[in-house]
Amino acid sequence: MPPILYGIIALLGQFKCRRRFADAIPITAILMLSWNAVDAPDNSSYRSAYENLEHEKYYRGFGIGFKFLINVSRHLGFDYRLFKLILVLITLLLTELVLIQLTENSWLVWSYYLIFPAIYTYIQIRNAFALAIVAVGLMFLVKHVKYREVYCVLLIVVACTIHSTCVLFLVIPLLFLLNERVVAIISGVVALLGFATMGVLPKLAGFVFPQKKIDFYMVDNAADPFDRVFIAITVLLNIGVLLYIHWRSEKDSIELDATLKISLAFLCLLPVLVYNKDFLRLDRVIALFMYVAMANYFMQYEQRLTNELPAPEAEGDTIATSGRMRIRYWGERFVAVLIPAYLFLYLVFPSITRLLPEVFGPFLMLG
Repeated sequence: MPPILYGIIALLGQFKCRRRFADAIPITAILMLSWNAVDAPDNSSYRSAYENLEHEKYYRGFGIGFKFLINVSRHLGFDYRLFKLILVLITLLLTELVLIQLTENSWLVWSYYLIFPAIYTYIQIRNAFALAIVAVGLMFLVKHVKYREVYCVLLIVVACTIHSTCVLFLVIPLLFLLNERVVAIISGVVALLGFATMGVLPKLAGFVFPQKKIDFYMVDNAADPFDRVFIAITVLLNIGVLLYIHWRSEKDSIELDATLKISLAFLCLLPVLVYNKDFLRLDRVIALFMYVAMANYFMQYEQRLTNELPAPEAEGDTIATSGRMRIRYWGERFVAVLIPAYLFLYLVFPSITRLLPEVFGPFLMLG
């Protein structure tokens, strides 16, 4: 699959489509990339762990849930390539489940998702799968179903058996019990205290994670000041976009309020996230819900444009108002595309010289 074709598929989502079967197009595109990503980063580590099990150090570092999946797959006779394809498919289907529950404009969400973080779905398969489970848990919070906090906690615990970093998400359902303003205050205070005591965070993390990982991520490969600024911008961007949508929306939305509360709760993790750019992978879940909010906002905007479209005999002022609305609409649509593009450029471009052959190899194999 040439990169230009992948780009076309991503941009197709910018055109109106309300039929769910169209979601099969981006899902199929990612599966095709996954099948051919034999030289993707992390692939050799996962393959070695899958084929050698206890004799491989990477396997010993996996969570019990991921080890269980590997053993079941091997018992069924699947090779690593098929195992990875199935895992990526389940990840994408979990993502689609979230979209089905939260938006009728999933086609647009997939467009943003293909720009970022779709390429990580077939590269960091363990992390992507765990984050998809977390996304389903947060979906219960947004949908305001009965016992939503319980379901969310249980699914986050399941995700922790796949990837241990998901334990950080447990703070979200706990803070979700509070009202939005209190969550904002607590998250802000915790973030400020975290920055003031960053020196002790590695010691505190040692109670949850192995010391070897603490040294690798928070000491030896800690982010530089430039990266820390951009990590903070990325986390604050989620909140800023949701606040703008909340301000611009004419109707109150319980789901939008819940999404904003989730992003505010996520803010308290900022002192941890800025330690290493790899921690920012947790933001992919929050970005998905931001994309959903953006898609719902634009769908409502389109309905407003349709309802307020002036008749041919309408006065000039009415026509001018409609024209300004359309200009604002397309301006916002353009800026919305820049958001996942920014995430892609920041998180991928700095290391593009190292990842270029591995990331774009799957595209070229189908060209």
